[in-house]
Amino acid sequence: MVVALELFVIALRGLGWRRLGFLSQLLSGPVVQGFTAASALLILVGQAAPLLGWPGLGHTLPEMAQRFMARAHDGAWPTWGDALVGLATLALLFAGGPVVRAWGRLRGWPVGRVEVLVRLWPLVGLVVSTLLADVLLTRYDADVHLVGSVPLVGDAGWLAVPPATELSRVDLPGLVMPVLLISLVSFVSSMSVAQTFAARQGERVDADRELLGLSAANLGSTVLGGMPVAGG
Repeated sequence: MVVALELFVIALRGLGWRRLGFLSQLLSGPVVQGFTAASALLILVGQAAPLLGWPGLGHTLPEMAQRFMARAHDGAWPTWGDALVGLATLALLFAGGPVVRAWGRLRGWPVGRVEVLVRLWPLVGLVVSTLLADVLLTRYDADVHLVGSVPLVGDAGWLAVPPATELSRVDLPGLVMPVLLISLVSFVSSMSVAQTFAARQGERVDADRELLGLSAANLGSTVLGGMPVAGG
């Protein structure tokens, strides 16, 4: 995993240095908008499973719909602890923006400060949902599914650098083409999101800088043992 991420970073950095960001110009507006809308819909429907306390429903919309109907037919009711945490978090996220903006107007805060607080509001939702899950588990013995302990990098220390024995077992030539394809898909995903937000503000996206930014973000993720990073 670490080796693949390092190759992923190298591929993104190489594309940025070679100024291959012009490839994003091959994406038409309808393609970008369709990709963004489909990604949002897929992510939204995919969250139905953890909200109900069920295992994953699949990777495509037809598969998710089929498994959802099958579990509903079998009487697989949602766990109330998971549903309560999920619904409370959603309510907090939706209400955060209007509440913060209204409070900012009452206090006479500058618009810039208010918008910063609105963007930071999801962190409040994260803290509240964590505390709520802890209360439901400890005081009410509710069935709340937790991720569990997430080690930083495992046994390799704080830097996720693979040992020489692991590198010797890796098929580096066999990873080149898959990593290159994943890099292109990640770039397309990130550019589609960036162009969507830029179009709202009448701004221009520098594709080469996006590539370098993606490579820097994935470099940090690799060092800390994280997952691949993309704008989507």
